[in-house]
Amino acid sequence: MTVERVSDFDAFLHLEDPWNRLLERTPTDTVFLRHEWFRCWWEAYGRDRSLSVLLIREKGALIGISPLMISRASFRGFPVRRIGFIENPETPRSDFIASRNPEGVIDETIAFVTEQMTPWHILVLNNIPVDSDTRGLLETICRKRGMPYLVLPALRSPYLRIETDWDSFYGKTTQRFKKRLRYNKNRLEKVGHISVENVGRINEHESVLRDLYAIGQRSWKNGIGRSISCNTENRVFFSELGRMAGEKGWLSLWLMKADGKPLAFEYHLQYKGRVHALRSEFDEAYAAHSPGAVLESHIVRTIFEGGFREYDMGGSQDEYKKHWTPFIREQCNVVIFNRGMYPGFLRFLEGRFIPAARRSRGMIRLKEFMSARKKRR
Repeated sequence: MTVERVSDFDAFLHLEDPWNRLLERTPTDTVFLRHEWFRCWWEAYGRDRSLSVLLIREKGALIGISPLMISRASFRGFPVRRIGFIENPETPRSDFIASRNPEGVIDETIAFVTEQMTPWHILVLNNIPVDSDTRGLLETICRKRGMPYLVLPALRSPYLRIETDWDSFYGKTTQRFKKRLRYNKNRLEKVGHISVENVGRINEHESVLRDLYAIGQRSWKNGIGRSISCNTENRVFFSELGRMAGEKGWLSLWLMKADGKPLAFEYHLQYKGRVHALRSEFDEAYAAHSPGAVLESHIVRTIFEGGFREYDMGGSQDEYKKHWTPFIREQCNVVIFNRGMYPGFLRFLEGRFIPAARRSRGMIRLKEFMSARKKRR
């Protein structure tokens, strides 16, 4: 096998056709590994990072891609030179791309990173699906090469299997659940006339982006720097992603209004029978009227009626998602530490010190709880 490193963005842009043709021949074919996704991501978040995509060939044929980048970052408060997947918290999942011999692709990647790339401290591979082969292959390769590593828990994202029609699904939900949905809808209607719009092309509805960002500014997430409109990079990413996805037929933006005023939105991508939820936010001033919950119930019903096979609700295992589905897609982060004293210290810090500190805090809380109980008696 041979490995070619692509670090120039213009050279990366020319990879779109071979990249996507390769992806479509893999079991990991998802919108989040499409070349277009990475292009939009890099245009928004690539500043102060260095592109380092690895192309793996066998007998001249492209069989694998490792979408990597280099950055200076912080790890448990300590400065590090980090290599990792091209991702950030807006990336639901990541993986290697391999049409065949995935073990060879990953092994060549680790060898190249170790032997050919600039000195680094940690290789961080976030949000790898636990049900893929990647985690096991990484562990096997790290042990073979004597590379210290840790496997850490990551997102646990609920998803809804669409295996029946809406009436059958809804009929099997509890009476308490149905009552709650009716209550939320009736309460929200007291705010004003409720309308829900689904937008599939931003170029034809540019105002929808202004509405989304306005809701983001009034969302509780804005106060903690996590809203869709909390920084310029987010606005660039979701605007460019929306325009691209609209042209591809992947976009599905849901916007709820009350008497014409935007209250809540959800930002979805549709790809090969799956619907992926990327963002959902609502105006905090209307939190007591549950606009997000009402919009979600409308969306779920529409997805059932749209011929999809799965609704990936994305994000973490939020309480409201548990009402819709018991199914969870687990992911993990694999952190590989380079050889040397400083990476060894980081490995000790993450693998030994932090867990011990957590256990110690847990024991202190338990002792305080038991002491308080005795006093009450």
